[in-house]
Amino acid sequence: PVKTRKTTDDPAMVDVSFDTHSIVELVSATFNGEDVTDDVITRYNILFVYRPGNLALGDHQLELEARDVAGNWWTDTLNFTVIERQPYKLPISPGLNLISLPADPEDESLNAVLSGVPDIVTVLTYENATGLWMTATRQEDGTFTGNLITIDGYHGYFIVSKSAVDLEIMLGGGGSVFVYLPSIPVQKGWNLVPVTDVARRPAGTAIKAAEYFANIDANVAFGFNSAENQLTRLSLANDAEAVLTVGSAYWVYANEAGIIVP
Repeated sequence: PVKTRKTTDDPAMVDVSFDTHSIVELVSATFNGEDVTDDVITRYNILFVYRPGNLALGDHQLELEARDVAGNWWTDTLNFTVIERQPYKLPISPGLNLISLPADPEDESLNAVLSGVPDIVTVLTYENATGLWMTATRQEDGTFTGNLITIDGYHGYFIVSKSAVDLEIMLGGGGSVFVYLPSIPVQKGWNLVPVTDVARRPAGTAIKAAEYFANIDANVAFGFNSAENQLTRLSLANDAEAVLTVGSAYWVYANEAGIIVP
């Protein structure tokens, strides 16, 4: 049975139809041929949740059977495949690049992150809090030396490469690993900041600059165009359509200290 209420022309007062018999009984749940009915959690017999835990790579199947209070039966089968988690890909151009990672790598060691890309020869970052540069240079044995020993999702990095390469990085998190929500402190004056992205969207994805910098007082930012080897200016105060791109980093001038909350 369905009960309805009279509606009005005022959108704020519009009411919709609703089912007065919404309770459902889960008759059975089978996962990969095994009965898991008792493992399904329900709230008010309306919302049902099943969490199988860490799944092996490959194909899986969930079969469900349920009925409502009116005696209607429902069955469904969900087939899905678990694939191996893929590394994050970041294209690097020949010469100077200004890049960032959307999140921390699984292994933050600079030598681990850049071990498979020998043509990357120099990495630099700027510490906003101290105003100091940190650098690392690749040696003849392939390892990096310098006062920069890690790479993370909270800094922007200048990278010098001898050729065009795809930097492939396994980002941290995934599965049951909890990832803390990011926040990036900025000081009054110039700051080198990453484009942190909790959704970890592909490099080149556009994000509105006004939204990304909404928590800080800033009017101007500069990106870097590797192809033209020059800085590109973003007017944060006058251009609501100005965009940042995931995988890039930016110089931003903060009128006062604050915190970027991506």
